[in-house]
Amino acid sequence: MASVHANLEKPKGRRASGEVREALIAHATAIIEEEGASELNLRSLASRVGVSQPALYRHFESKEALLLEVALRGTEAFGVQITGLLMKEPDPYGVITVYGKEYVRFAANHRGWFRLCFGRELSEVQQPPDAPHFLEARSLLLQALACIVPPEDPAFGHTFRGIWALAHGLSGLVIEKVFRLVKDDEGRLAAADAAIDEHVRNLRARWGEARPWSGHEAPQVNLTRGLPGGLPS
Repeated sequence: MASVHANLEKPKGRRASGEVREALIAHATAIIEEEGASELNLRSLASRVGVSQPALYRHFESKEALLLEVALRGTEAFGVQITGLLMKEPDPYGVITVYGKEYVRFAANHRGWFRLCFGRELSEVQQPPDAPHFLEARSLLLQALACIVPPEDPAFGHTFRGIWALAHGLSGLVIEKVFRLVKDDEGRLAAADAAIDEHVRNLRARWGEARPWSGHEAPQVNLTRGLPGGLPS
């Protein structure tokens, strides 16, 4: 999401339509990260960018549409970051470990994005569509898990949800500073890392050594098919 924050100074002179749109997204993202989605006001945003409010509406028909775009950009940035790391990991259990820890770190570094995606501002409207690299990261996690738990085993879906729930839940605990035995973000992240490591040790104790992993390309089979209840976002 760093690129979204670039060039936040109000530009001067006439600008192309695409430049205005990107400026609106960048400033909206900055406000959401610094103050929260509830503080985003379209009139103030238009003034901050240096356009009229009618001009803003030519790019986004509503505040909700702008929020959805910010959420989608953040989700894609998450996918890009985590996919690159998963592609380098040679061990299926390592994939699970990296996915969990990086999920928590990305959320901690983009708290506004995390609260936006999973808070009331979007849940009352609609969730953003899944970004391509986010889907790729999830596919890599599923394929790695398939090297540990047979996909036809009912435990496959439950195990996947357990991994996601742990990473997601720990993200919320770190962001909201819920851990009581640590005093700073570094300590909270360390506590989250320890919980993920323990979970992976428990998985290894139950399922043993993983089958060979060739996760450097997306899975050729639909590992999500037949999972009861669908997949978490």
